[in-house]
Parts: sequence; C-alpha cells; structure tokens
Amino acid sequence: MVDKVKQCEADKLKVMKDQGNLMKEFNKRMQVHLEEIRLLKDVNQKLQADLQELRDLTCYLDDDRQKCRKLAREWQRFGRYTASVMRNEVANYQEKLKLLEEKQSELSKDNVELKELCLYLDRKRESMTVENRTFCSKCSQRVTTSQSLSPATQSSTGDFVEDRRNSFLRGLKQN
Repeated sequence: MVDKVKQCEADKLKVMKDQGNLMKEFNKRMQVHLEEIRLLKDVNQKLQADLQELRDLTCYLDDDRQKCRKLAREWQRFGRYTASVMRNEVANYQEKLKLLEEKQSELSKDNVELKELCLYLDRKRESMTVENRTFCSKCSQRVTTSQSLSPATQSSTGDFVEDRRNSFLRGLKQN
C-alpha cells in the first residue's frame, strides 16, 4: 500500500508536472497570440489611418474635380459668348466695310465726274479764248481780249458748275 501511495503520489506529481508544462506551453502560446493580436491591432490602426487619409484625399479630389468641371463649363460658356460677340463684331465690321467701299465707289465716280467737268470747262475756256481772239486791223496780227469768257458764257458755265457742286455736296451729306 505504501508503494501504491508512493506510486500514486509519483503519478500525481508527474501529472502536476505535465499540467505545469502544459500550462507553461499554453501561456507561451497565449503570449505569442497576444503579441500577434497587438501587432494586428497596430497594423489595423495604421490601415484605418491610411483608409481615412485616402477617404479625405478622395473627397478633396472629388471636390477639385467638381470645381474643375464647373470651371470648364464656365470657360465653355465664356468661349461661346466670346465667339458670338466676335461673330457679331465681324458682321458689324463687314457691314461697315461694305458701306465704306460703297462710299469709296461713289467718291471715285464723283472724282471722275469732277475730272470730266474740269476737262470740259478747260476745253470750253480754250474754245472761248480762241473765239475771242481778234485780228488787228492795222497789222493783221491776232490779238486776244483780256476777258477769255464773255459774261453770259461765264454765267451759264458758273450755273452749271454751281449745280454740279451742290449735287455733289448733297450726295456727301446723305452718306
């Protein structure tokens, strides 16, 4: 019996040692797992911080994208408005250019008419001068009178010139 008790006590001690060893091994494993949990918590915390930073960056970029879209729409509106204004301005300038070309054409015609009138008056004056030349009865030489145009001819020519001048001035005032 004493042997049995000693054997039971030895078995009991062995079981207690085994249990102690198992507890030590369990504690070691628990420490390893706790350390892994702590590391995973740190990694999770870093990932959460990165996630929040990415969310903030995404919000910022989305706001920036919306601002860029709005700005692009405003620039498009401005471009369309500018193009419209430029088209109107070009049309106005083309109309003005057309009017100026018409005026220039009229002035050219008037200049041609005035040249013709001047040439006509010069020819008339020369013909009157030729008609007013007389011969000297004593020496048979030609003598020109001091007045190249008679008063009646001057008056009718003056009226003609005055009428042409007035019509020319009226044409200018209308333009």
